[in-house]
Amino acid sequence: MNEKKKLKIWLAHLMEFCEVAKEGSFSKAAENLQKTQPAVSSAIRKLEEALSVTLFNRYNKRVTLTEEGKLLYKRALEIIGLLENTIRWITNGYLCKTGVVRIGAPSVVIDSFLFELINEFRKNNPEIVFSIQEGASIEVVKGIENQIFELGIVGDIKFPPNLIIHKLTAIEFNCIIPSKYQELFEGSEEVSLQDLKDIPFILQGKESALRIRLEELFYKARFRPSIVMELNGTTYVKRALLDGIGLCFLPISCVRRELEKGEVLSLRLKEGKIVVPVFLVYHADYKLSPVTYAFKEFLKKKIEKEIKKKR
Repeated sequence: MNEKKKLKIWLAHLMEFCEVAKEGSFSKAAENLQKTQPAVSSAIRKLEEALSVTLFNRYNKRVTLTEEGKLLYKRALEIIGLLENTIRWITNGYLCKTGVVRIGAPSVVIDSFLFELINEFRKNNPEIVFSIQEGASIEVVKGIENQIFELGIVGDIKFPPNLIIHKLTAIEFNCIIPSKYQELFEGSEEVSLQDLKDIPFILQGKESALRIRLEELFYKARFRPSIVMELNGTTYVKRALLDGIGLCFLPISCVRRELEKGEVLSLRLKEGKIVVPVFLVYHADYKLSPVTYAFKEFLKKKIEKEIKKKR
């Protein structure tokens, strides 16, 4: 008999074996298990035949473990203990307290509010680990479809029908001008796109929700920007801005310190506000892990609270 068959028989009769070993009696074990004594005796006999060893010394009605039986009993108790703990963890929600949450999000989302939300969530869930990967909104959605991420927090794009979507918030972007061009707009708080025609543009990649929104704005205004650089990642965009390569579009929160120092200038566009709605998304056909589900519910509750505040 191969090892797999031996294991199958042993697992099938694990409880009978442990109960007989504990009670030292076939009849008492049968009573505890609510089985007949012949059924318990048959189970032990099959187990001994499968393993080719004697597990019990039988003296009239008294039963004791052999050396082989003692070793098997020790291991069996360890396995039962592991199974009992696992069942306890599952039923008591232990899996919602440990594990990894895999999230994809654009860098502007990460910088604007994601870290704050994660810190708040981890106050009551300190053992949960967050694996965060930066990517443009379209890239993140593809990652969810390919099961690279369980959750995505992305800007407004054309979503595939197999995703579940919840609106989280919205991010407003301002036109940020580097110091070398500030003299052109001294005293101005609002400009038109045509006023910016001679300034180079640093834009996010074409797979970002912001870029899609800007392209719509440019098309309506019949404006063709002078694009000198396309970058994904707030850090890189900001670095290019501070190096004076061109203007860009960022939330005020990302350049607050530079604005206070006078290193950059923030301007509103006459064509309208640049606001990108932000959504929580996950796949409709894939079950979320317990920890990811818990974080998703946390985010949904935050949304509901914010909606109630606005009413």
